[in-house]
Amino acid sequence: MSSTNQTRDTNAGDYLNDVRLYIAQIKAKSIRTIDATITTMRQLLSQVGFASAVPTVTTMTLADYDIVDNTGKLVAYYPFDLDTLDASNNNDGTVTGTETYVDGPEISSTHPMRKAFSFNGSSYTTLANESNFDLDRTAAQSYSFWYNSSVSTDKAIFTKAASSGDYKGIFIEEAAAYSPSGSGFGFSLFDGTNEVSKTTITRWNDSLWHHIVWTYDGSNNVSGIKFYIDGVLTSTTTKVNTACGTILHNQPAVIGGVDIDGAYAGAFKLKDFQVWNVE
Repeated sequence: MSSTNQTRDTNAGDYLNDVRLYIAQIKAKSIRTIDATITTMRQLLSQVGFASAVPTVTTMTLADYDIVDNTGKLVAYYPFDLDTLDASNNNDGTVTGTETYVDGPEISSTHPMRKAFSFNGSSYTTLANESNFDLDRTAAQSYSFWYNSSVSTDKAIFTKAASSGDYKGIFIEEAAAYSPSGSGFGFSLFDGTNEVSKTTITRWNDSLWHHIVWTYDGSNNVSGIKFYIDGVLTSTTTKVNTACGTILHNQPAVIGGVDIDGAYAGAFKLKDFQVWNVE
């Protein structure tokens, strides 16, 4: 055992001496190119059994790393850190009514800017580039946000709905009761006649921050809708399950405010609202 350690120490010492000599060669000969440097280093490393330690000069690509590029999948992201700007694209929000910011779920003395938007029932944010939110009933989509409320009134969280005629569109709400069943958060795709929608079974108006995610796989069926609260897949109930026709229209998407029929004007706080074009 001692002889092995001695051999290793000898090799390490020889290696360090070679490195010192190599540095001297660089100074003396002004070796300037990367190829020459690597070639010389390979020769030195091979003397102590590390011939494969230096890689060849190659250009790395995204495939060489364990990275998923979600650039084209995030439609919009609103941190609500004292503004309604879209942090991912250019779908900035325009506020109507009172613009109020409060402490968010991540607020601390070291991160005082991490705020949240406080919707009071009449304030709302209209989102730019309405066509960016044209996610039809056959398009996979997801909605993620932090939510906090202490009131039992119904709330329109996100709507992308036509303002007249058949009111087709996307609805994310929170309500005391849905027909025929359910209460709490709801997700609906509505073509004016037919609807694919689910709701939760209970409500969370406990003045605490909760992380909410709705996902939809584009199947035009309630089986493709899933609800997560605080990172946990949670049971839902079917509101309506009648396959839709197209739900597309030219009206803008809105966060907060009232539903298209003038209801759902409740107060709540919202943070980190995100729209994705994937499940």
